[in-house]
Amino acid sequence: MPGKVESRRINIDLDRELWRQAGMVAAKLEITKRKLVEMALKEFISRSQG
Repeated sequence: MPGKVESRRINIDLDRELWRQAGMVAAKLEITKRKLVEMALKEFISRSQG
C-alpha cells in the first residue's frame, strides 16, 4: 500500500509525572499520546541534525 508507514510497538519506562503531563498536552491538542510522542521525537531528531 503506497504511503503506508510501518509501525513498531515498543515498551519504555517514563517518569510518571512526565507521562501525565504528556496526556494533558495531548488532550489539549486533541491528539493521542502516541501522536504527541511521534511529533516530539521527529522535532528532536530534526533539531539534532540541523
